[in-house]
Amino acid sequence: MKVFEILTVFIIISISYIVRICAKTVQLTVHGTPICRHKYSPPEKISNENVTAKLKHNKFSAPLKSKSLPCDKKITLSANVQYSNIRDKAFYVTYTYSNSSTNFTEIIPTDCKKDNVYNGPNYICDFGELNPNKYERERKQEYEDILDNMESGAGLG
Repeated sequence: MKVFEILTVFIIISISYIVRICAKTVQLTVHGTPICRHKYSPPEKISNENVTAKLKHNKFSAPLKSKSLPCDKKITLSANVQYSNIRDKAFYVTYTYSNSSTNFTEIIPTDCKKDNVYNGPNYICDFGELNPNKYERERKQEYEDILDNMESGAGLG
């Protein structure tokens, strides 16, 4: 009977601890550096263009945070969010260039180059450099896919 009581208390404490962890609020900080677009095939940079980054939740239309800076500048967005929503891939950032219809979306944590970096109650996602030039983005993805296939075929991955 004593063992049963101890086990019951242990289970109750464990469940309450798990519930606290799952409902944990963290400060989500997202970094990304959208590089300047190229005008034509020969790389001629369009350097006087602003980029607007919007941190959004997939269930709401209004952004949680928004910031505009010139291209080639690091944009940082922060918001207090539920950790479980990060795990569920509920957050994303849209990057829109001011002088064109160029835009793209990065998903948290899927597209984070460095994610899940904790510093106290913070969750940090770094997208790194973001290339808006569609051809270059597609080509980079093809290159990464080829490398992944080569590694898995060679038994490295």
